[in-house]
Amino acid sequence: MRVLWGLVWVLAGLSMPAIAEMAQAEPQWPVVESAALAVGMQVPWSQPVRVKDPFEGENLGVFDRHEFSRGDIPRVTVLSLWQPQRVRFLVGLGSQCTRAYVGYIFYFPIGGLSCSQIDTSRKITEAVLKIGDTNWTLTQGQNNTFPISRDLAAGLAQAPEAKVLLRLITEAGELIDTEIGVNTVRSWKQIFSPVPATPADL
Repeated sequence: MRVLWGLVWVLAGLSMPAIAEMAQAEPQWPVVESAALAVGMQVPWSQPVRVKDPFEGENLGVFDRHEFSRGDIPRVTVLSLWQPQRVRFLVGLGSQCTRAYVGYIFYFPIGGLSCSQIDTSRKITEAVLKIGDTNWTLTQGQNNTFPISRDLAAGLAQAPEAKVLLRLITEAGELIDTEIGVNTVRSWKQIFSPVPATPADL
């Protein structure tokens, strides 16, 4: 009971702006130490994170991964990192390591890992997002990284909570059609929503 009354007195001693600031404090996002993309990387997927990159500084972001098969390619992996100013893509073609069983000893499977080489050399020159009935085209990228305009950021923040189609176009003219999952689209609202102006900014 004493603890409860102590808490009441502490809150009573705070001004309303201080209480509002506490209520609007930024959540404690998981921290990822690099903005680099790599097939097989382990990060919190499709949820907001704080990216602390030693070369690019600190930013909010959301990592997305989509895997599918295409023709004779057993696995296509499309990774992306969405941040307020930019988006980065990586395409991996080929299978990751899978366990190959060659027999059984006393009902226990024996064998090793069978690994296929993963090709991540595709250079992305253009990306097209289809949000609702609107196509957003990203160009002028470097090293598979594209700037995000204010208009596109607003479109991402307001995107309906549904899968978003994504087409990547490589330097050789190859089309890679993939999608962005619902959880990543939901996270866009937190990554790309405009920051409210503070009295100091006015």
